Amino acid sequence: MDTQSIPQTGDASKPTRSAAEMKELIYPNKPIPYTIDAGHLLLSDANPLPSLSPSSIEPTLQSAARDCAQSLIGHLLQNCPIVRDDTGVSLTLPTPQYQLPREKPIPKEKEKTKWEAFAERKGIQKRRKDERSKMVWDEVSHDWVKRYGFGGKAMREKQLQWVVEVDEKEERRKVAEEEAEKRKPRGSGPTRPGKAERSGQVFKRKNGKKG
Repeated sequence: MDTQSIPQTGDASKPTRSAAEMKELIYPNKPIPYTIDAGHLLLSDANPLPSLSPSSIEPTLQSAARDCAQSLIGHLLQNCPIVRDDTGVSLTLPTPQYQLPREKPIPKEKEKTKWEAFAERKGIQKRRKDERSKMVWDEVSHDWVKRYGFGGKAMREKQLQWVVEVDEKEERRKVAEEEAEKRKPRGSGPTRPGKAERSGQVFKRKNGKKG
């Protein structure tokens, strides 16, 4: 850590600390060295606290916490790569050393539905919606058109066919209908059935004649 870049606050007339004093302030000399896991921003202090009186508990804990924070920050600034960009200054943390326990149990594997089990046995793959969309690209018009229906790609391709195979059976049926229509005498058209004939009933009058 570059101690010369640390801004000095307070009265300028006070003597500045030397590099050794700053190093001792940031890395205090402890009987048991600190254990640092920079990946988790974790610093463990195994040094026991001395016997404390009620009046000295708070100052002692604050001093120990300050030493731990200073040591952790100094370790990060010296060992982690620093990146400066438009957003600011950032540190890249290393891979954590400790494997922290899970808060919740590992989720169980979701059971497959009957359809999913059947599709897996038969090798059926699920298609996404965009793989079978309603719109397709038309190379002729160079535009997206409907796959089916009025104005769709199938209808356009049919309209652009300049050679169409003739259905012989359909053509013979049309010719037979035209010839039958020509053989009919003029004025003879389909007669409209009466009400009784439409209902399938034939009534008799009183004199015995059919009505």
